[in-house]
Amino acid sequence: MGESTGKATYKVPHGKLITAKVTYETSMARVEITGDFFVHPEDGLSAIESSIEGIAANANEHDIAVAVQSAIDANNIQTIGIDAVSIAKVVKMAIR
Repeated sequence: MGESTGKATYKVPHGKLITAKVTYETSMARVEITGDFFVHPEDGLSAIESSIEGIAANANEHDIAVAVQSAIDANNIQTIGIDAVSIAKVVKMAIR
């Protein structure tokens, strides 16, 4: 089995639209997060994506959310319309 790529879109309740495109095999090799949300500073999104890359593809949403929240905290990232839980949710949706 080679690498697979999945894509999913999720509407955060009372929030924004978020899309994840994930390339994975046994772990998540490449993650792209897009949508109509805001991240400040803008390069904070790269830190969030990097925090997910390398995580096992069979990881649960909680473990992904913890990694994302750690990146948000470590890089003083502000998110508007999304949060670590919604990012984790759409990432898991993309690899199902």
